[in-house]
Amino acid sequence: MHIFEKDHNKNGNGLKMKQQTKTHRTVQEKNMNGDTSPRLKLMGVNAPIRQLQELLAALDNFALISKTDSHGVITYANKQFAKVSGYSIPELLGKPHSIIRSSHHSKEFFRTMWDTIKKGNPWKGEIQNKNKDEKPYWVYSLILPIIGSEGKPVEYFSVRFDITDLKEANERQAILLEKLNHSNQELADFSYHVAHDLKSPLHSIQAALQSVINDIQKPLPKDKRETLSIVINRIDKLEHLISQLLELARADIATDFNETVRVSDIVKDIIDLVKRPEKNLSFDVRLNSHELWGEKVKFHQLFQNLISNAVKFVDKSNGIIEIGAKKRGRNIIYYVKDNGPGIKKKDQARIFDLFVTRAPSTNENHNTGIGLATVKKIVTRYGGRVSVRSTYSKGATFMFTLPKAIPKNSLN
Repeated sequence: MHIFEKDHNKNGNGLKMKQQTKTHRTVQEKNMNGDTSPRLKLMGVNAPIRQLQELLAALDNFALISKTDSHGVITYANKQFAKVSGYSIPELLGKPHSIIRSSHHSKEFFRTMWDTIKKGNPWKGEIQNKNKDEKPYWVYSLILPIIGSEGKPVEYFSVRFDITDLKEANERQAILLEKLNHSNQELADFSYHVAHDLKSPLHSIQAALQSVINDIQKPLPKDKRETLSIVINRIDKLEHLISQLLELARADIATDFNETVRVSDIVKDIIDLVKRPEKNLSFDVRLNSHELWGEKVKFHQLFQNLISNAVKFVDKSNGIIEIGAKKRGRNIIYYVKDNGPGIKKKDQARIFDLFVTRAPSTNENHNTGIGLATVKKIVTRYGGRVSVRSTYSKGATFMFTLPKAIPKNSLN
């Protein structure tokens, strides 16, 4: 009777074939209390072999099982192997395992596999084979060397699982994702061009309307002035909306120009651009020497939307806006914090959705609900997450990470 034992030679790998002449032996062992356990009396060769047979019987129903000699000639094949390969068991026996090899993998792939198992080490991986009708199929394969008395492999035992359906599903998913990305890019390009083309006529309409107002000699009646004021305000709103749509479209357009960007320099430029003299705001910048690697225009969009958002909504006489960064593990969390009116709990989950705003649009504030959607798009582009923490009437803190934009030396 044959049993398999772990080989204790210098390689320490594989299985060793040992001839066992004694059919069974009685083993008595004591449990933790010193009592003899009757359940262990029948341990020996019969128990492990019976367990192995039960395992092989279970595997035989859904796994492709085979055994070859040291040269790769098939000496055993189960029914599942025959079914998937399209060959009968007699057709497989005595043939080299390469009978099912496809041309998908390189020679180097199989050379590496053979080098591994010849050294007595197990090998596992995905392989594309071909059946008798030349149709390819995929398996996940585990090859175990059986070590002989001289410490070298004498046979190879293989267990494979058919993963063809899974691979095909993954391929279909990859194709769909590629088509979706292509469609999204086309939509982004279309949106950009439409928004750009709409903005030019608006400038002309606004200029022409202002020219008409300037040419009128007599003072206009109050109702006429109010009507013109409404028209101009609507044009301003529409122009702002188009500008925001352009920003959203730009977030999807790759410039392929990456560079190291010092975050504090971007933030300083943005503060100079968005601060309002009529608002008594103080800016607390806590960025030190933080740097990002990527498209500077995207980082500028990201921080400008968040800082502008804070400037717009701070309604206190002593408004404070804090911009900083904190290291957490291998990530850096950037944040923009304000002491404005905050965001209601029920609105926080949707605040980054398109056209969702912190407050209704007014004549002074043209809130479009596009700025934070642009922030989310850029953050996602760099593999990060964006979130908000807020207690209503006590301000809001917007936080985000940019894992793909962290320079390798910035975490040292």
